[in-house]
Amino acid sequence: MVFYGVLEKMATILMPTMAAKRNDVETVLSVLEREVGKEHKIGLEIIGLARHFQNPESIAEIVKNINELAKGAYVSVHGFSGMAVYESGLADMRSEESGGKLLDIYLDIANKTNAQYVHVHSGAGYKGITNAPKNKSADLQKIKNVMLARANKTSIPVGIENLPAPSMGDMEKDPDQIWCDEVESIDDCLDVVKGTNMKVTFDTCHHACGLNGQNIDVVEPAMNLGKHAGYFHLSDVDGNWVPYESIWTEGVVPGKGRIGEQNFMRFIKYIKSNHPDAKLCIEANNKDFSKLDESAESIKRVVNWLK
Repeated sequence: MVFYGVLEKMATILMPTMAAKRNDVETVLSVLEREVGKEHKIGLEIIGLARHFQNPESIAEIVKNINELAKGAYVSVHGFSGMAVYESGLADMRSEESGGKLLDIYLDIANKTNAQYVHVHSGAGYKGITNAPKNKSADLQKIKNVMLARANKTSIPVGIENLPAPSMGDMEKDPDQIWCDEVESIDDCLDVVKGTNMKVTFDTCHHACGLNGQNIDVVEPAMNLGKHAGYFHLSDVDGNWVPYESIWTEGVVPGKGRIGEQNFMRFIKYIKSNHPDAKLCIEANNKDFSKLDESAESIKRVVNWLK
């Protein structure tokens, strides 16, 4: 592992890792060290299955693997995602009994691994694009209260990520079967974090998935975050969601989807000028998770754009 010491104003390139699996951590670190080089810092984003964050043995493996393998790397905790966020009920950030307890687990892992950021999906979902909740403002306040109760007790920055509607558009065409989330837009995220020191994880793919046209601006939402900009998920999006007809695909190599290369180059130029020490997490959906070719290509592109 390369140790970088204290370096100011240097972007960090991260990749998600199923941290309960030692070989996954090793593989991800290998790709990062090979592709990023010494121009930027590297980091790991701790992800996993729902059971990885409920099982004490799996949590112990996460802590052990990160502490033994990731010395010198930036570490963030993101926890579990996918349909289980909604269906399990474990990540509903409106509730102290579910999302609150899960965030406590994430923060405990963060403390034991010296992680520098913890972020969540709200998990306050609803099924069916046409069945949006009528009490959204009240629910956003509940999410804020649950998160803030933890954020006020830790020095680790706590953030929330924008999730798209439809959130599972890459799996389903039927609007009645698609899961959505109440924290969908950057404005929703800002409703949760405004007036606090909490942060927002801005996901470029999640922002763009419901937008059409050739010019999908990912700079403006990043600008709108202001002091709450804490962390960025980078990937492109393919396809369009048309109810009952088509789906969209997430995790495309930045610049090779509908956001496009010019818009990503403009976004990275903004990041370089305004957030030179940004945390940029590559979220490419690799066809072969043992090779991570799409992640490697994504890293090369982002590092080149940062020059």
